[in-house]
Amino acid sequence: MTQTNWNPEDRKWLLEFLDSGDTNLLQELLREDFFNEINASIDQHDEAAKEILDKIHQKINAAKRKSSKTTVVPLKWISIAASFFLLAFSAYFFLYNNDSNPVAVVEKSSKQPLVNDFVPGEDKAVLTLADGSVVILDDASNGNIALQGAVQIQKVNDGKLQYQAGGEALETVYNSVSTPKGGKFQLTLSDGTKVWLNSSSSLKFPVVFNGNERKVELHGEGYFEVAENKQKPFKVDVAGRGEVEVLGTHFNVNAYADEASLNTTLLEGSVKVRVGSGSKPSMLVPGQQARIFPNGEVRTTSNINLEEVVAWKNGKFHFGESTDMETVMRQIGRWYDVDVEYSGNFSGKHLGGTISRDVNASKVFEMLEMTGIAKFRIVGKKVLVVAQNN
Repeated sequence: MTQTNWNPEDRKWLLEFLDSGDTNLLQELLREDFFNEINASIDQHDEAAKEILDKIHQKINAAKRKSSKTTVVPLKWISIAASFFLLAFSAYFFLYNNDSNPVAVVEKSSKQPLVNDFVPGEDKAVLTLADGSVVILDDASNGNIALQGAVQIQKVNDGKLQYQAGGEALETVYNSVSTPKGGKFQLTLSDGTKVWLNSSSSLKFPVVFNGNERKVELHGEGYFEVAENKQKPFKVDVAGRGEVEVLGTHFNVNAYADEASLNTTLLEGSVKVRVGSGSKPSMLVPGQQARIFPNGEVRTTSNINLEEVVAWKNGKFHFGESTDMETVMRQIGRWYDVDVEYSGNFSGKHLGGTISRDVNASKVFEMLEMTGIAKFRIVGKKVLVVAQNN
C-alpha cells in the first residue's frame, strides 16, 4: 500500500487523539471513503488508500492547531493504530450490529490453514452440443472443438469459448454451457456478444441467431456485453420467470433459485425487464436494478452499488453494508463447492467488505471470524457456521 508522510509527532498526536475518545470524525471519514471512493474501482485500492490517509492527515493537522493536549498513550492504541492505518485494501470487512457503529476488520498475517481447506474455483464448464454430446471444456485443448453446421467452436488461448459463424444456418440448433459449483467460464456467441458465467450457472443459446431476435436462456448468474444489432434485439429468458430485452448494452443477471429475487442490474445502455409477454416492461437506466419476486412483482431500485454486483466477474467477493451472513455464505458455498450449516442466531448481524476470490476458503473464514460474528468449522465437504455472542 502506498504510504503517506507521517512523522513521529503526527503519529504521537494521532494516538493521543484516538485515546481521547473523539473518533467520530475519523470513523465517518473512513466509512465514507470505503463505501464510495473504493467502490469506484477495485483495481484502485492503493490509490484510494493513499487518498484516505491524506484526508485523515489533513484533518489531524487542522485539529492539532486547535489542541495542545498531551496525554500518556495506552499501549492498546499502538496496536489498534498500526492495523487501522496500515490497511490492506485488498481485504477488509465491517461488522454491522443493529445497536452499534460499524466495526472495521482488516487483513492481517494469516493463521495456520484450516484442516481440509477448500481451494478457490477456476475456469470449469461443460459444453453440450445439439446432438447431446458433451465436451468437458476445462480438459479440452486450445483450438477447434466442434463444428455445428457452419459455425466453428473454438477454445482460444486465454481459455475462453468462441463461436465463429461461417455462413447462414438453415435451421436453429442449440448449445448450452454449464458451470458447476467452483466453476466459472467466459464465452463469445456467434453474434459477438460476450457472456461471463458465475458458479453453478448455465446458458442455453442458438448456435446462429436466425429470425428477428437473439434469445438465450440463463439459470444462475451471468454478465452480458451485448453486441449491438438494432434489427435483432437481444433477449434473456431469466430462469423462465422473466425476460430482459436489449439492443446493445452491459448488464448482470442474478437468477439463482435460492435467492429471494431475480435481479437484473444495468451498467451501460438501457434494458426492458418484464414478467410474462403481456406485462408492462420496466425500463432501466445505468445504475438501476430490477428485482423479480416469486409472486411476479417487479421492483426497481436506483443507485445500486455496481462494484458489489459485478465483483464476482472481477475476481472478488464484495458485500454491501446490509449483507447478512446467509447471503455471504451462499456465495462462498457456490465458489468453493461446499455445503453450509448454521448453528445459532445471526439475526441483526450484517457484514460489509471485500476479499479476493483467488484465496483459499480458510482465508475468507479467517477474515469473517475477525468480526466476532461467527466461528467456522470444516467437516468433510461441509462448513459449520457457529454464531458468536457479540
